[in-house]
Amino acid sequence: MTHRLSWLLTKFLRCSTKASLLAISCLLAAASAHATIRYEISLAHPEQHLFRVTLQIPVNAASSDITVAMPGWTALYQVRDFAYRLRDLRVVPPAGSTGCVLRKFDKQTWRVSSADLCSLTPQAPILPILTLKYSIEWDDPGPFSSQLNSDHAFLNFAEVLLYLPDRRAEDVTVQFTDVPASWRAIAELPAPSAAAPAV
Repeated sequence: MTHRLSWLLTKFLRCSTKASLLAISCLLAAASAHATIRYEISLAHPEQHLFRVTLQIPVNAASSDITVAMPGWTALYQVRDFAYRLRDLRVVPPAGSTGCVLRKFDKQTWRVSSADLCSLTPQAPILPILTLKYSIEWDDPGPFSSQLNSDHAFLNFAEVLLYLPDRRAEDVTVQFTDVPASWRAIAELPAPSAAAPAV
């Protein structure tokens, strides 16, 4: 009886060890795929009424298609089409890649296929970045719009930033560049950590 109990315990520990190793490797794979999505918004030439946005999306070898979209509504209980304001949406190919094709899926959604993403996988063990650039025109005053002019900028992120419908739970940072020297930034956002650059 003791021999049988010892055999069962050994078998259980082997299975538990294998299961634990599998669970740990899955967690590590999930953690390595998780990275921060970054937005950079340039306020250069505010008289042109164009927010110039750079979106950097971390990619891993197991990524499926990457979909980006412009919201089609806000909290006003009406459908509002912000995508028609987009200008020159494009993929910026990284050095050494074969490039990616951004395909329009519908009037507010674009997609980069997983086949194109494979060309971004680097030789080094770092996450490659898919970079999108675009401009979006806004010069509408009021609390439910966005505006950029020579005097000030007012942003509603839902009207300016493309988002990733499948990756809404990931961390995001927003950085503003080319802010006129006399302007002050006011935002109701959590304070950045000590490691993050201040807005």
